[in-house]
Amino acid sequence: MENSLRELHTDRIDLLLIHRPDLLMDADAVAEAFTQLRAAGKVLHFGVSNFTPLQFDLLASAGLSARH
Repeated sequence: MENSLRELHTDRIDLLLIHRPDLLMDADAVAEAFTQLRAAGKVLHFGVSNFTPLQFDLLASAGLSARH
């Protein structure tokens, strides 16, 4: 993440979007990574696109605070 932020000439991203879920996605790992990035102030908000309601709920059940 640090290299990406440096390349973008910024210290944080306002919105990080997962465009499409991976079939092998580990929802717990994604939720933990998002939590750590938010806590470190690297990313303010997270979003998803092209997720089914079930996939969205899976992330929410893993502890990722989600809003529809």
